[in-house]
Amino acid sequence: MDILKNFKIFGWSRSTFSVSNIYVPKTLSEISEVLKETVDNNMNISLKGLGRSYGDTTLNSNNNVLDLSKFNKILKYDKNKGLIVCESGVTIERIFMSVMLDNWTLPSMPGTRFVSLGGALGNNIHGKNAYFQSCIGDYVEWFEILLTDGSIKKCSPSANSELFYSAIGGFGLLGIIVKVCLKLMKVKSPYIAGHSKKFNNFESLIKGYEKIKDNYQYSIAWIDPLKKNKSLGRGEISYGNLIISKDDLEIKKSNRSSLLNKYIIPFFARIAMNKFTLMLFNNLHYVTSIMSRNVHQVTHLFYYHFLMDEKFPNYNFFFKSGFYLYQPIVPFNNAGKVLKQIIKITHKYKFYSYMSSVKVYKRPNRPFLLSFPIDGYSLTMDIPRIPAKLEEQKKMFYEINELLIQNKGKIYIAKTPVMSFDQAIKMYPNFKKFLKLKKKYDPLNIFQNNFLVRVFGNKLNLNRTINNNIF
Repeated sequence: MDILKNFKIFGWSRSTFSVSNIYVPKTLSEISEVLKETVDNNMNISLKGLGRSYGDTTLNSNNNVLDLSKFNKILKYDKNKGLIVCESGVTIERIFMSVMLDNWTLPSMPGTRFVSLGGALGNNIHGKNAYFQSCIGDYVEWFEILLTDGSIKKCSPSANSELFYSAIGGFGLLGIIVKVCLKLMKVKSPYIAGHSKKFNNFESLIKGYEKIKDNYQYSIAWIDPLKKNKSLGRGEISYGNLIISKDDLEIKKSNRSSLLNKYIIPFFARIAMNKFTLMLFNNLHYVTSIMSRNVHQVTHLFYYHFLMDEKFPNYNFFFKSGFYLYQPIVPFNNAGKVLKQIIKITHKYKFYSYMSSVKVYKRPNRPFLLSFPIDGYSLTMDIPRIPAKLEEQKKMFYEINELLIQNKGKIYIAKTPVMSFDQAIKMYPNFKKFLKLKKKYDPLNIFQNNFLVRVFGNKLNLNRTINNNIF
């Protein structure tokens, strides 16, 4: 087992960090050993997969972090039934590559393939087909979770269901998910027939989305967050369906990301990226669709779904001081109006999003305690962190939070969760029940992270100081 003492780690958006002791086990016995040592030494621990959580839900200042990236075996794969059993550190990419040749895929995948399965469950991830397939939690047959007392419980909708519905989407705060059985989705081919359509403003884009959302499995809209007045929210919807294809189904691990994409573009972006260069880029994209060109044709699902992995794998290094990925969601009945207001608030404060998208969602079929999706539309905004103006940025996010609460919306905690305790409870009333369950299954608060301490620390009497550098 690898151990890194007093190691500095960042959330993927590089907006915050912690100095922690990192433990990288390869076996279940090593995981149990780390947990026991943490309990015996009166410390606490957070869980980390491949480090793609944007904010501070995997960070743990001056304490322990359990890195599960090397606990990554595929244990069983039944290609007839479409069931796969894996250790929690296995990546979405590896599962996808292992099952695609048999015409199976994961029903729900995030926008990057560099995510661990345990992390996917802890954040209950979703992707470009969220309106059709919702979240990954809907496809978990069962999982095994290691608790602070050393016991392992097998959880499913019918066995230990209380843990099942709270640990999925529970950010690793109840226990360590060590083994997962997933139900895969059968497909006739791994190819998508992609289409796109441009719209001049937010109102027309939402109307256009309403027309296509029920007929296309995959969809996402790029919007220009810098335009104002009549062009505010102009954008392009990319959408498509899986098709039947007789083409060769063999795929290889992607090597499409070049030195230019990985290193040179991020280097110059850190120097040159600002409101004015972004306006030029957005104008170019609106005319040429340079960022989404490969979704306008018959495209392999691998490249369609993981577009940013291919285009800009080190996108997080575009920003000198990191960025806030803020993702709100609003019910259908007033989504267009509220999301437009949110963009206007960023204009008022002059903290502009550098990249934004809109996506349609539906509620999960299962009653997860801390579920993000509702029937509605979400907006993502990548807003540069500006160290000299952090209090103003915090004020802006809190103002948007209040607007969301007034309109029955919420933000996705797995991204960069900018919220007070009161806002967290109003957006997620089930947090009260979740904290009671935490007391039941983790009475010593062994499982902690900087998010928990920052938002709920006073209520849980954690009495901890963290590197609260997110603001």
